[in-house]
Amino acid sequence: MSEPLHLYVHIPFCLKKCRYCSFVSRSDAPLAIDDYASLVAREMEMRVAAANPPP
Repeated sequence: MSEPLHLYVHIPFCLKKCRYCSFVSRSDAPLAIDDYASLVAREMEMRVAAANPPP
């Protein structure tokens, strides 16, 4: 049995930066949120497919 996959997805469109956050954030590009979410979903699908190739 394989190990579980742990994943952190950062959404870089914060209205205010948290004190502890060192990730890139942008509050000036709200229209890019839908594009970013689509790309994250596509990346996740590709990673799952690569981790689980058909027999």
